[in-house]
Amino acid sequence: MGRRTFGEVTILPSGRYRARYRNPGNKTERIGAPQTFRTKRAAHEWLTEIEDSINKGTWKHPDEVRAEKERALREAAASLYTLNQWVEAWMGDLANRQASANTIRTYTSDIKPLTSKFGDRALRSITADDLKEWVSDLATYSVELKGGAVKRRTRSASTQQKVRTVAHACLEAAVVSERLDVNPMPRTRRATRMQKGVKKPLDYMPKESQVETAVGYATPVVAAAIMLAYYAGLRSGEVRFLRRKHIVASGGHPVVKVRGSMERSVTGGQVYGPGKSEEAIRDLPLGEKTAKWFRQYLKDHVGDDPDALVVYNPNTGGVMSEKSLWDGEKRWREARAHAGIRETFRFHDLRKACLTRLGQAGATLEQLKRFGGHSDVRSVMIYQVADQRQLRDLVERVGV
Repeated sequence: MGRRTFGEVTILPSGRYRARYRNPGNKTERIGAPQTFRTKRAAHEWLTEIEDSINKGTWKHPDEVRAEKERALREAAASLYTLNQWVEAWMGDLANRQASANTIRTYTSDIKPLTSKFGDRALRSITADDLKEWVSDLATYSVELKGGAVKRRTRSASTQQKVRTVAHACLEAAVVSERLDVNPMPRTRRATRMQKGVKKPLDYMPKESQVETAVGYATPVVAAAIMLAYYAGLRSGEVRFLRRKHIVASGGHPVVKVRGSMERSVTGGQVYGPGKSEEAIRDLPLGEKTAKWFRQYLKDHVGDDPDALVVYNPNTGGVMSEKSLWDGEKRWREARAHAGIRETFRFHDLRKACLTRLGQAGATLEQLKRFGGHSDVRSVMIYQVADQRQLRDLVERVGV
């Protein structure tokens, strides 16, 4: 064998041979063989193969070769990674980021149409055409009844919208996590008010005297819930979470301290939650009339324990469910009818009526946002409404 001009072979103390050569693109870098050789001939043969690849233009730096192998392994693993696996990981991440039980339960429900269709498919194999066809079939679905019969059922337009929105969010999170390169689910066109985050304003509000009639007719516990929603703007879950220690009805500055909310768990049960957002934790001033009402109510109907529930199930003393609050003798729906309040006026609308009345009285958006425990000022824009009389008074005050 003649003298080699490419690379070098040296013998190691172990008696094995090491082969090295200079990087053709960077002569200062020496690149060694990935292993040592038992014979000098084997080392020279390896160098010959490297030299031939350089001459043919097929040579690649070992780091590049290593990166390609790793990428191929990742792609192979990705081709086996299913939608079900990703949804499980995504839900776990939501829980780790302390998403509310309501959010997780809702997402779990709304993602089912997607996983029932593509759950066992490799995540990367789901295409935009697949999802387009899936969306077109969302309006109806099949349910297997007892005895094996199959019945077709329909989804409302709003339910279809929620399903599409959650599917998009799920796959968008896969892009962020680099499980997907692009989101195959196009962003769906939503109603203008949903896009802007603005809710629909009340088209009807009962008179205060009607609400007072409902309070007088309802059971004491339900009456307290109505008072808290109408005069303090609490959500239903916040009302049912409230403890005796959270209402300071005496002294010069009566307040309601909102510190959490009852939520539905993933399985549908009731759990204590931190509230919808950080802004939901707030102290709300009580008017003297409302404070006086609650001083008497706490004395007559709530235990002395600071952790005693303010609104509770009268049969068990435990947490009152929304259904128990709404349905039954002298509960919300019956009290509403007794007071002549429209059937379409929901319990949650008592809170909206409270904020609307504050807006009509001149509350700023920021004040409404803080009072209502909203995280987005756009959510309270509907409460800053004005009728013709208010507009005329405003014009006369500024003299225009």
